[in-house]
Amino acid sequence: MKKALIAPIALTAMLGLVACGDDSSGTTDPKTDDSAAASVDDLGNCTTKKIGEVGAVLEKDAEEPTNYVCADFGGKVKWVEVAEIAETSDDFKVCNKSKKGDFAFATEDEQLYVCQDEEWEEVSSDDTGDGDDDGDGDDTGDDDSGKSSSSASKTNSSASKEKVVEFVDGIIWQPSYGKRAWTNAEGVDEYNFNDEKTDDEAPGWWYKYIDLVPSKASGNFTDNFLKLDFTLEYGTWERHTGSGTDIDGYSYTYYWYEPKVYPYAGFGFSWDENPVSMIGFSKDGLCVTYSATTPIRFQITTQALEDSDADYQYSLPASTAVKTVDVAWTKFELPSWYKESAPSVSTAITKALALHFVFSNDESGVTAACGSESVAYCEEYAASHNTSTLKIYKIGKYGKCSDDDSGDTGSDL
Repeated sequence: MKKALIAPIALTAMLGLVACGDDSSGTTDPKTDDSAAASVDDLGNCTTKKIGEVGAVLEKDAEEPTNYVCADFGGKVKWVEVAEIAETSDDFKVCNKSKKGDFAFATEDEQLYVCQDEEWEEVSSDDTGDGDDDGDGDDTGDDDSGKSSSSASKTNSSASKEKVVEFVDGIIWQPSYGKRAWTNAEGVDEYNFNDEKTDDEAPGWWYKYIDLVPSKASGNFTDNFLKLDFTLEYGTWERHTGSGTDIDGYSYTYYWYEPKVYPYAGFGFSWDENPVSMIGFSKDGLCVTYSATTPIRFQITTQALEDSDADYQYSLPASTAVKTVDVAWTKFELPSWYKESAPSVSTAITKALALHFVFSNDESGVTAACGSESVAYCEEYAASHNTSTLKIYKIGKYGKCSDDDSGDTGSDL
């Protein structure tokens, strides 16, 4: 049952779920005037993962755009107005008295420089000491953008103080969070929640994965739930041969048939870029509010099992009604076919990498024999067992999915 995993695909990009303009950070090409933003606000929040990105702002009545770089400005990551951008500081133009106070950015080492005493000097954390002065909990800037004469001091402040989402204690995902789950990842807060990269490297962003046969998975975010549709395709069946010895010592040959690939399709999100202990998030387990037309595997991918094909999992039963279940950590088990040694679930979840919802029949609903042993290959498909629809309403720590009066949940397991 080898996982032939296709590289995860960001769900937002796959489904076209990002509104126009949401699939970029807002940075623009400074060489093209008509691509320039109208203000620094329009560049989006500058975060540690965007250091080195370049943006251009063409303010009203200005003839030429002003270049900005997302840089570490004295210990704070923010958009900084720059006079020059070059590969190294050796490539900067001469720093003279007329350029005093100008900033320049070296792309090779992602270092910001300032023109002082007719020399280009590195901007270090000791140069400004302003830190997170505005108390908004992020590092996007409050009252300047690295140059006091810039209008960015007026435009950046409002964006940095506006929450893009309101976290609910103990809730990993619910519809108000949008296309991302909150995993307590370092550097992710209510202000920059929608500003990180939407790929498998960034924690919380939903993605899909499928096997190598043409199975399908699609999703749709709504105001009430995340709807996930799965379609599995079985590969051609293959004849296998085995041998044995009966009680009288005679050798014999036997045959069996099974799909060349056991199909699966899943959705999920990374918990963080590095393994984390889920015990730190919830000492008891997880909860899910959902409905599903078939059983769905709720899986925890851990570094402790990264070299195997198995994940600790719990089978969410099919339910046409919206149902809330609390799943204790001890309820997560390895699949029955996994026969190798493995750490206990309590140990494995201290190295969590991701949460997944997976639809996979394996052999369920599939006839385990073809018409004749003389036929090496045959086609047997589980047509009535190859589709599933899952609606996810909420994911959270044990006991938290039923805390509010959503009025649409069933009894817990």
